[in-house]
Amino acid sequence: TEEILNIPGTSVSTFVLLMSSVSMVLALAAIQKGKLPKMRFWLSATALLGSIFVGFQMYEFHEFALEGLTPRTNLFGSTFLTLTGFHGAHVTLGIIWLWSIVFASFKGKVI
Repeated sequence: TEEILNIPGTSVSTFVLLMSSVSMVLALAAIQKGKLPKMRFWLSATALLGSIFVGFQMYEFHEFALEGLTPRTNLFGSTFLTLTGFHGAHVTLGIIWLWSIVFASFKGKVI
């Protein structure tokens, strides 16, 4: 399984996810200062970065399957894919939630 893991790709994906944390902090700071347009920008950036992360994860899962690593392959495959799959689902729900906040802010439902 060591040959299957793409450390450079995973490193970029992790960096993207960490930058989404930074943009989320900037969105929080903006709304705390009452700067709605900046909050929208940073929440949108966070959602976009999260989407890029999920795209990386989907690509990696596809590559794993092509190499023969599936949840049925072995204990590593089932554990790794289940844990990272749940994380991907968590990020996906977060993206949906972020967009709902951005859209609600245009209807005056934020602040």
